[in-house]
Amino acid sequence: MVSKKGKRLLKTKHGIFYWYVKNDWYSVGITEGNSYGLTLYIASDNRKEALHYLIGSDFVTISASKIFFGKDFKGWQRIKCPVWSKEIITPGIVEKIINWHMEDNKEIIRTDYTGKVL
Repeated sequence: MVSKKGKRLLKTKHGIFYWYVKNDWYSVGITEGNSYGLTLYIASDNRKEALHYLIGSDFVTISASKIFFGKDFKGWQRIKCPVWSKEIITPGIVEKIINWHMEDNKEIIRTDYTGKVL
């Protein structure tokens, strides 16, 4: 179970998720326009699904437990994704990200920590 303190609840067709936005000082300066490293954190209630989205970027960091096309990723991995928002995160945007994340038939393009394709 995820700690609920300081997090927002979102019920989706994929289950219950908790999300929040905070500064990630390791991500400062990776994307233009996000000089504070603002990052969206999302986790499922059972902690099986977790991801981080650096606001304004075109990549997301996924948890080790996610399996795409039968490929089991070891450790946290960064993959390409749409740019959902450059400034504001709303519950609607969070739901779009969760739906995209839970979709199994998308193309997986792995990136390095700055979002450059490997």
